[in-house]
Amino acid sequence: MKITPVFKYPAEPSWDDIRHTIPLWLIEDVEIPNSIIQSLNEPNSWSDYSKTMKDKEYAEGHRDRLLHRNSKFLSDKLNKETGLDKFIIKHLSKQKDYDYNATWPSSGVEPYLDKLGVSVQMVKDSPSYKQHPHVDNFFVFGTILLNLQDNNPDSGTVYYDYRDHLLNGKQTRVYKGPYKKGTGLLHINTPANLHEGWNEGDSDRFVAFGNICLG
Repeated sequence: MKITPVFKYPAEPSWDDIRHTIPLWLIEDVEIPNSIIQSLNEPNSWSDYSKTMKDKEYAEGHRDRLLHRNSKFLSDKLNKETGLDKFIIKHLSKQKDYDYNATWPSSGVEPYLDKLGVSVQMVKDSPSYKQHPHVDNFFVFGTILLNLQDNNPDSGTVYYDYRDHLLNGKQTRVYKGPYKKGTGLLHINTPANLHEGWNEGDSDRFVAFGNICLG
C-alpha cells in the first residue's frame, strides 16, 4: 500500500496556481479482500443511500447511490485485513506535503491527528449518478475514497479550478481520480477543494468512501 501527493505543495505557494489549495493524495496497491468483492453482488444487499440522510438537499445530491446493508461490517473487515485506517491515520499525522495551517489552525488539528477514526461506507453508484461540483462543509476534515473493483473509466472523482467555476461558471478540471481496483484518493477539506463524484459509464461504480472528522 502506498500514498503519494497528487500536487506538490510549493515552498512559497502562489495564488496563481490553485492546486496548492487542494491537498490531495493518490492511494495505490490496496489488496481488496475477496470476501468484500463477493459481497458486492449479493442479492438484496443494497438500499437507497439518500434515505439515510435527514437533509433533503444533501439527499437529493445522492440520488442513484445505494448503500450496502452490511456496510459497517465490511468496513471493519477492510480495516482489519488491510490496515487501511491505521495507514491513513499515520499518514495524516506524519505528512509534510501540505501545511494544515493554510486552512486549519494547528491548535485545532494537531491534538487530534493521531486519534482519528477512519471508517468507510460501501456504496454503488448507478450509471446515472452525478453530484454537483461542491466543497465539503467544515464538519469534515477530510475524505477517503477507494475503488472496490475495476470501475468504468468514465466514472470517478474529479477536481476543479474553483476560481474558474466561481468567476466564469466553468468546470475546468485540474485532476481526475483513478478507477482501478485497490486505488483511491485522500483529500483534506479546504474552501478551494471543489470536486464531484460521477458515473457516466454503462456499469455500476463500486467504491468505499468515508469522511474523516476531528471531533
